[in-house]
This record gives sequence, structure tokens and C-alpha cells, in this order.
Amino acid sequence: MLGPMPSPKERILVAAGDIFARQSISSATLDEIVASAGTTKMALYRHYEGRDDLVASWLSAVAAKSEERWRWLAETHTNDPFAQILGWTRFMATRLPSPTSRGCPFVNVAAELQASDHPAWAVIRRHRQVVLGHIERLLEDAGVADPSRMARGIMYLIDGAQGNAPGASSDVVAADLIHMVTLLIDAEAGKRS
Repeated sequence: MLGPMPSPKERILVAAGDIFARQSISSATLDEIVASAGTTKMALYRHYEGRDDLVASWLSAVAAKSEERWRWLAETHTNDPFAQILGWTRFMATRLPSPTSRGCPFVNVAAELQASDHPAWAVIRRHRQVVLGHIERLLEDAGVADPSRMARGIMYLIDGAQGNAPGASSDVVAADLIHMVTLLIDAEAGKRS
């Protein structure tokens, strides 16, 4: 049995996300989004103030899915903070830019934004702080001496992988990312054994 039909607001957000995942936000037109959603511009403006609001709403939805992944990692790797961090790293490695993927939505949108007051910036900054907070708390739980610095280092590795994947083989960059985070974790685990 089929579930209820998604609302126009939900259809617009899904359509926008599909389009933003394939092409730049500046090249995606509202006409293209509403056509893909099977609705009208009037419906779009009933729920969103415009493209900027739609981009911020889409990133908020992506951030909510990210939180679901963190919850899943916590349930899957209960009492194993390092396994949760490695699980996150592996997930991020699958999201690197490649010939078939534009990569991380937050990185892509941040690279495109011209205006410092664009509403998406608040979502991007908040998401980054939330992810950094998850990693830092897990490192703290694992007994790492300087969890803040190591959390930032892991984020730098992920950022570097995001930036290098388009000019290299994303598979190689993904394997290197996982390897480097594993080395950091192994070094910390070795200090406590």
C-alpha cells in the first residue's frame, strides 16, 4: 500500500535537493524545480521566500539526515567512540566529488555563495559545529588528551579530501582519508594500551 502523497512543500524540497545535488545552485532555475516537483511557482512562494530560503531549507534537511547517521553510528557502535568516528569517515569518503557525484552539499554551496549574509551560511556553520562537536565528544569519551585539536585535525583531513578528490581519483582520495584517520585513531589507542 502506498503512503500519503507528499505535500507540495515536501515535493519542492525533494525536487530542489535532487537538482542542487546534480548542478550548481546558481544554475538551477525555480521553473526547473517546480516542474520537477509537479507544482507551481505560486506553491513554491507559499512555502519558501525564494531560492535562498529553499537552499537553506534543503541544507537543513541534509543536516537532519546527518544527525540520523550519527544516531545510527551510536546505536551500531555502542561504547566504541573510535568506531563511530571511523564510520563517519567512511561515510564521508563515499561522498567525495567524483565523475558521478558533486560531493558534499555543504562544501558545494559554500563554494558558490557570494553574499556573506546568505541564509545558507548559518546552516553550513551550524552543521560544521555540530559535526565537530560529535567528533570532539567521542574523542573525549575515548580518553584522548586533546580532543578539540584531534577533532579539528580530522575535519581538516575530510576538508582536504573534499578539495582534492576532483583533481585525483576519488577512490584513492577516499582510501587515503580512511587510512589517515585510522592512523590517528590507532596512535591514540596505542597510547592507552
